[in-house]
Amino acid sequence: MIWLNGGYGGIGGDDYFWTPQPVENDQTGATFRDPNMVLMIPSFRGENTNPGRYEMFYGELEDLDSAREYLASLPYIDPKRIYVVGHSTGEREHYWLVNTVINSGQYSL
Repeated sequence: MIWLNGGYGGIGGDDYFWTPQPVENDQTGATFRDPNMVLMIPSFRGENTNPGRYEMFYGELEDLDSAREYLASLPYIDPKRIYVVGHSTGEREHYWLVNTVINSGQYSL
């Protein structure tokens, strides 16, 4: 599972993704944290001290596809069973990936 958070600015340097959040606005992907599943939360260019600058859906989309390709290359990952889920801005990134790169189904949660 690749989880794409909403908003801009990265995944944060604190414990946000590991701290329980209000259920009405939980952007952590906590629903998908399971010991029997891999959960990838990528950080894009210009975020979290990564080189580059944020490009508003240009370079970040290349970063997302690279993250997907990396995950698919791992020996313990079945590349046919990678799911991408996003919240808000992350959903826009997900929409781009499944409709222009991997031509797969899209579902809105």
